[in-house]
This record gives sequence, C-alpha cells and structure tokens, in this order.
Amino acid sequence: MNISFVYAELARKYGACKKTKIGNMVVKEFLANNGVDVGKFTSNRKNEPLPRRQLNKSFGGEITTPVPRTSAAIRETLCQKLDNGEYRLGEVVTPKSYKKLTLNPDGTLKEEYFTVSGRKIALLEIRKNILHQQEKDGLVRNHSDAHYETMTYEDIKACLQEIGEYKELSSSEVTREELLELRNWERT
Repeated sequence: MNISFVYAELARKYGACKKTKIGNMVVKEFLANNGVDVGKFTSNRKNEPLPRRQLNKSFGGEITTPVPRTSAAIRETLCQKLDNGEYRLGEVVTPKSYKKLTLNPDGTLKEEYFTVSGRKIALLEIRKNILHQQEKDGLVRNHSDAHYETMTYEDIKACLQEIGEYKELSSSEVTREELLELRNWERT
C-alpha cells in the first residue's frame, strides 16, 4: 500500500526549513535512520525529474574549459557582422502572402496570415565585390590610360614578357600597338 506523503510539510511543521533549504531531505533521512520504511511513501510529482547535466568545473583557476555559446551571443555576433557589412542578406524579392486555416481547441476555425519571400543579391554588387577582391589580391591590374602612357619601353617589355606575350621588335621605341596590347591583356 502506497501512501501519498509530503516531506516538505513535515519540514515546515518542525522548523527544519529554517535551518536549511533542503528540509524535506533532512526529514526523509531522519525517518529512514529511525527505522521507518520510506519506500511505502509515494511522491506527489506527476513526472519524474530529468537528471541535470553536471557542469565542467576547473580546479585551481588556471585551467579553463570552453562553454558553448548561447543563442543570444550568436544572434548578437551575427547582427554585428551584418551591420559591418561582412555578411549581406540581399534584397527581399517576391513576397507572397498566404492564408492558413487551423482548428482551435474549442473546434472553431482560426485564420492565420503569413508571408513567404526570398532574398537575392544583385549581380552588379557581386561583380563589384569580386573585382575589388581580385584587385586587392593582385589578379587584376586596372590601371588608368595615363598610367600606360607614362610607361617606358623597358616597363612595357617586362610586363609583356611576364604574361608571355612579348614579340621582339627592331626599335626600342614604345609603339601604339604594344601599348594597346599590354592594356588589353592587363584589363581582361
């Protein structure tokens, strides 16, 4: 025969809660030590509590253990990167609204409206970012016309030899064709 019993009530009645926060456990241990079979008493809990995960503890203070980032910290980091322009969300495109009918617990219909949309980043923006990155990496040489006009014959010869397009000419003067050829090769 199982009897429903609340140890916390006894702890409050005899003042065990004033001395410690776990008065119910003190009462249960007291009864067990004095020969009372506490197994015949049942708990009033509807669900058994889940075991709690033990936190990692460090000893001495010099060793630290990593703690997983919380959702709030991840959200804050993401918002900062969006504000800095490190990440781009693009523009909202083709928003479409839908109506959903659901049943309430009392059996009545409830209308809910929601919107579904996509995002896209403009192709021009993608191309500008890639060009900027390639210029920074030294893959694209986007010099002005004035830069090519001021180059000497040796500079043009060295640049054409570097890309494997140099053709030996009889004169050491910079010709218009060589200049246009260099500009064409470096800009494509």
